Amino acid sequence: MVQIIKDMDELKTFLKAAGCKLVVVEFSAKWCGPCQRIYPLVHELAQTYHIKAVPTFQMFKQAQKGSISKPGPTSELHPHQEWALDSNQAN
Repeated sequence: MVQIIKDMDELKTFLKAAGCKLVVVEFSAKWCGPCQRIYPLVHELAQTYHIKAVPTFQMFKQAQKGSISKPGPTSELHPHQEWALDSNQAN
């Protein structure tokens, strides 16, 4: 499901309503030069690999933002990152 959020109040309401579901948020803008420049490549990759959104993602669960300190083995994951590993089991 894609939801366009226009302000902070709408984002807070959406995150609260999502409850335990994982929410992925992409931040971009029409005026963003880098976003416009990478669009053709992203569009091609999205079709090939079924990618839904870039360039910036933040993941939320129960209205709390997760984080990644650095790429590495799963033992270095912050608790919220484990959602991605368990996404096929959880709602």
